[in-house]
Amino acid sequence: IPLIKERLVEELNHELNYKQKNLPEKKEKLTLLKEQILEMEKNLESGSSSSREYRYFQEVESQHESETRILEERIEELQQLIPQIQEFTNDKNFVLNHLVIFARGGYGRAELGLSSDRDLGYCLDTNRLNNGEAEMLRQLIVHIENLLRNSGVETAHQYFEIDEDLSRFDEVNTLHTIPSILESRVLLGSESLATNLKNRFFQVITFEPYVLNLVRSFSESKEPELNRMDLKMDYGGLRSLQIPLWITAATFGIARPLNFCTTSGISLRLPRSIILMTKPVILVVFRRIYSRISSMTRWNVCTS
Repeated sequence: IPLIKERLVEELNHELNYKQKNLPEKKEKLTLLKEQILEMEKNLESGSSSSREYRYFQEVESQHESETRILEERIEELQQLIPQIQEFTNDKNFVLNHLVIFARGGYGRAELGLSSDRDLGYCLDTNRLNNGEAEMLRQLIVHIENLLRNSGVETAHQYFEIDEDLSRFDEVNTLHTIPSILESRVLLGSESLATNLKNRFFQVITFEPYVLNLVRSFSESKEPELNRMDLKMDYGGLRSLQIPLWITAATFGIARPLNFCTTSGISLRLPRSIILMTKPVILVVFRRIYSRISSMTRWNVCTS
């Protein structure tokens, strides 16, 4: 952390100095543009200047105003950020109380195979961090990922902040992310922060599209070929077991559906009508699982 802090302060000071030198030049250009436009307005009245040229200079002025405003805002942000980072202390308990690193997907379920991805998740408790503290912990996460990659450990990671908008995960193309979070397992850091993140994901689930998407994935799994099988995705594979458990978790609020004895205090309150409607779906899916396992057992016997 001291090395990360030293490097970050150096980089931000360099950025601040560059932007402070650049700002007067930007303002001078903007002033000249405004003067030019005022002169063109006079010429427009006399007919000696074209309206097309005038509109072009107005667009350039608007662009320069936007760039100058962004530059001023960034300078102000850096002037507040740098002292906050300088005051950051190397306190292990502080880091562990405001950051959680968790295993997702098969890693979270303790189902890693030889070719499995190591899916990691990181979450910051940004509700209780100032900008400098949050930036220091973000840089720590980047450093952790760099160390893993340099050590030959390939990860697929996701980064969250506890107060961010998670509604994007309720889109059809990102619904698959939700089970990996709900089944996640804390590796290091704040257990309560991990629980809060799961609660937030429960809040963004739109129940019907989520369940229908899982049922569709279940129904579209392929029959395995005679001499090979995808143990994860094929008919009778791991997904055939996991999908009904994910549906159950979404319906009854079970945080770790592969271990029904373990919960994290998470509950999803749904109307009784929805729960009653979902029960037949779950029963049908579980019956199909039983059929699949039976058929796969016969298939394995025949091929062996």
